[in-house]
Amino acid sequence: MSFAAKLLAVLALPTLAFAADAPPASWQPDVFPVTYWCGPPAKFTTLERYKEIKDANFSYAFPIFGPATVEDNLKQLDYCQQVGLKAFIYDSRMSTSLSEPVKKGIDGMIKDYADKPALAGYFIADEPGPGGFPGLATVVKYLHEKDPAHPGFINLLPTYARGAGVFGKLTYEQYVQTYTDIVHPFAISYDHYHFTNGGDGPEFFENLDTVRKISLSSHTPFWNIILVTRHGDYRNLTQAEMSYEAMQTLAYGGKGLVWFTYWSPTGYDSTTVWSHSIINPDGSHDPHYDMVKAVNGNVLSFGSQLLTATSASVYQFGPLPSHGTLPPADAPIATKDAVQLSVGIFKSADNHTLGFIANRDYKTPAHFTLSTHPSTIEAFDRTTRKWSQADPAAALDIPPGDAILFRW
Repeated sequence: MSFAAKLLAVLALPTLAFAADAPPASWQPDVFPVTYWCGPPAKFTTLERYKEIKDANFSYAFPIFGPATVEDNLKQLDYCQQVGLKAFIYDSRMSTSLSEPVKKGIDGMIKDYADKPALAGYFIADEPGPGGFPGLATVVKYLHEKDPAHPGFINLLPTYARGAGVFGKLTYEQYVQTYTDIVHPFAISYDHYHFTNGGDGPEFFENLDTVRKISLSSHTPFWNIILVTRHGDYRNLTQAEMSYEAMQTLAYGGKGLVWFTYWSPTGYDSTTVWSHSIINPDGSHDPHYDMVKAVNGNVLSFGSQLLTATSASVYQFGPLPSHGTLPPADAPIATKDAVQLSVGIFKSADNHTLGFIANRDYKTPAHFTLSTHPSTIEAFDRTTRKWSQADPAAALDIPPGDAILFRW
């Protein structure tokens, strides 16, 4: 669904004075979550299609796109189990607020799906306005009580939705904070598409910065839904541009990545012209399939180290993007070269410090040396997923939109 179409459903914006008593929904993925919006439609739900998803280095499946029956969802879960994926499913019995009939529907869903090994969770809602938070909180709480192993997924609006007035009197930060305080999601998910035909949007880093801060203060991981499909005023992306979206998200401490979209919405959403999804309307591969496969492989590799690490700081070199951060005086990694970098500093579960350096230029490689660095440093090999001793004074090269990872 296009951004404009999604906004049509977000109308009620009363003043909020609701405080939910639900505990934060806990969910620990065993691999870095990389998934997509708009999965194969029901008629394309086959074992071969889910092998194709797995082969593109996705670690989770998202709901069937379009109408789906219980039988369709069970088929999806069976195929996901066979290929080594877990899935978030959507069932029409799900609702955005709780009532006795909704409770019975959710109970039926849990009975139908909860014992399936490939179930990751349930899709609840996309892009709610603040007026919907209290109702969503009741659903999340009920799910947590009845099936704590399988959370409910909700996705928030991006910063630029404030132009449509959907946040009422709330700032964007208050919108995300209020949602987190009331709903207690297992993850804060939002979408942000900033590569337009007229240039790059100005709020990508503001969105990352805002959600990162609330994620850290609330101890709630965040996911980012990023662009792959050309639609509306959004352009056809290169692999480097898609890598840029992913690597900047990792630098800011993102713990999940969702591509918009896997299957082309053409024929299902006639309000928008769609092209260059990962999979075309007829089921054939778009060139984006192999591009996303490569980016996903890098995300999974870096994610194997970053998933359980805690973001400590993030800062930039080169011209600062809006809401970017200058390097602190005691930055553990710094350069004096004229390059555009985002540096994410993390504390790993085994008490190492990690330095994730992402090239913020998606057209030009970054060639530089570190002017400030630890005396001993190890480099991560994304292919072997092994660490080896590195020369901290050596010249470094990062391809456009790509990244490298160090530890000490």
